[in-house]
Amino acid sequence: MKKKLAISTFVIIFLISVVTYVLQDQKYRAAIKPAEIADIPVTGQLLETQFYYQQLTEEEKKIYEEIKELLNQHKGGEIVLEQPINAKSYFHIESSLRYDGISYWYLAYLFPFSSDNTHVIPANEQYSEEKKIDKILLIIDSDKFQREMPVISEEDVTNSKEESTDIYQNMKDAIDYLMDNEDSYYDGINEKIEKNLQQIIDDMSKGLNQEEAVQYFSQWLVDHMVYDPAIAKYIMTGDLVGYDFRKQISAGSITSINDRIGTCTGFSLILTNLCNRVGMEAYVVLGDTPGGRHGWAAIKIGDETYYKDPTSEIENQKVKPLQTEVQFYQYFHKTYKPFSDLFQY
Repeated sequence: MKKKLAISTFVIIFLISVVTYVLQDQKYRAAIKPAEIADIPVTGQLLETQFYYQQLTEEEKKIYEEIKELLNQHKGGEIVLEQPINAKSYFHIESSLRYDGISYWYLAYLFPFSSDNTHVIPANEQYSEEKKIDKILLIIDSDKFQREMPVISEEDVTNSKEESTDIYQNMKDAIDYLMDNEDSYYDGINEKIEKNLQQIIDDMSKGLNQEEAVQYFSQWLVDHMVYDPAIAKYIMTGDLVGYDFRKQISAGSITSINDRIGTCTGFSLILTNLCNRVGMEAYVVLGDTPGGRHGWAAIKIGDETYYKDPTSEIENQKVKPLQTEVQFYQYFHKTYKPFSDLFQY
């Protein structure tokens, strides 16, 4: 009796396992099947995407506007908050400033501090609800920044480890020193960005649908952009010697289109901005991967949102099909985890 029961139990468990495997295999095969994407023509009309800003709280919008006011004047400075915020809110605000449109490519660095001037590292606080951030220092790219900022040497790295410095005061001093900005610097770069983006649009074949336009833009990136080797070296080794802050700002922003060299966020910003220019809703997604922080693109066609990793395509010199959320996150990029709670699914 016990033997018969044991055999029956084994058979049942085995059958359940087989059925589960078959169902999972069917789900997998369905997921990896090329997505049936709606055949919608490009409009040629600019669609301004404010994915991040639309999700800000009223408190976050107020801080956003304070920083934006300085940026509109091409100024860095100190923003003292009425109420402290946590790292989550900080990331919401920073993401909106950096990735909604191309206006603030010159936002170089935001440094959050507590009330006692202790530097708060948001990446270390991303899962904490504690409101530690009382003030933010803003440093922007400028003609003087480009002239004065050095490439990091071995001596710089050694000194940073040996010297005990007042980070807050040093940053404030740096902002004051780099404040001598000329509007012509920003105008010239904006004109070049616009010219390069528009040339890609002008060279696009007529009559493409939205999927074909995305693949055309992706192919342009594969053919014309390269990954910044200095950034790659730092990511792989943590070695800052040879790191150029000036190039890093460009590589991670829309201005990477001017130099044809960039990083994940630069590539994703180019792709999403090109999509916006032909009437598609598209925005940059930031997340974590085993290799560290990463950026990719979300593109809406019809009622479905699709995903692309232009960095992977550039590195592999191959354009991949658009992938649905299930395809992208659960099968082809299982290790990709959206960084902001705005993207949790």
